[in-house]
Amino acid sequence: IYTVVAAISAEATGQLVNQARVNVPSDVTDMDPSNNVSTDTDRIDEAFAQISGYVYVDLNDDGIKDPFEPPIPDVDILLQNGGVEVANTETNQDGFYLFPNLDADVYDVVEVQPAGFESGKLTVGGGIGEVTGENRFTVRLQPGDHASELNFGELPIQPSKRSLLASRFRDS
Repeated sequence: IYTVVAAISAEATGQLVNQARVNVPSDVTDMDPSNNVSTDTDRIDEAFAQISGYVYVDLNDDGIKDPFEPPIPDVDILLQNGGVEVANTETNQDGFYLFPNLDADVYDVVEVQPAGFESGKLTVGGGIGEVTGENRFTVRLQPGDHASELNFGELPIQPSKRSLLASRFRDS
């Protein structure tokens, strides 16, 4: 019994052909020499990429998602390719969103501004992607990339002095 170990590059795509051959020793009678070779062909698909990040209340407006800053759940996040929406998702209870199983390409990640908040700072924490507008990242993905920590920091809307002074208070 022989074991052969081979390494395949993470960027490999196409077909992988494995062939095993049995060489029968000369002192052994081979009753069926037609079964001494076996070939297996497998397809290697391009590795999928993904995009993820958070939407959170940036209490100190520094663009850094700190542990004490609350997440914003149920925020709509759109994924666009060439200006066409190809997917959408909502942030979960932790303010997290994920677009898995993406082909290598250029994408825009767009946040629908959540009610009750003003746009804050957008940050790229994982090194892949760039801020290209208000509530928008552009991401160039290669096979297997994970563009992570594309984070949308939001600021709470503060009532203006004018709106407070103009409001009427009633005795109950």
